Amino acid sequence: MATNCVYIMTNKRRTVFYTGVTSHIGNRRLEHLHEDDSHFCGKYRVTDVVYIEWFDNILDAIAREKKIKGFRREKKLALIHAVNPELHTLLPPYFLLSTPEERSDEGLLIRATPASSRAKRGTSSSRAKRGTSSSRGAK
Repeated sequence: MATNCVYIMTNKRRTVFYTGVTSHIGNRRLEHLHEDDSHFCGKYRVTDVVYIEWFDNILDAIAREKKIKGFRREKKLALIHAVNPELHTLLPPYFLLSTPEERSDEGLLIRATPASSRAKRGTSSSRAKRGTSSSRGAK
């Protein structure tokens, strides 16, 4: 099974693209999310993986990364649109969960709600801080 990949990440407005290579896309995405403004992904708020290409050999992945990095913006967009026309984030919801309460200790998914939904409705801990209650526990 291929574990090495070339990936392209973008920001929420889909205006900036970052190309990279890794052997663990979930961990690498989290590293990018915690970068400060001195790094490209931190400076431009690059958060979403919109393209992944898998390779058995890391050297092949590195060669492909270098080739894609040489593409003009239009060619990168064409590459992404060929497999992801709507530019949706491609990582499963587990990789969007960022706190221990949202993940199990074994790395298995406990609950999966899109990050955008969590931001809109707030988490249960933020409800408690606001003094509101969830409808699930009310009688």
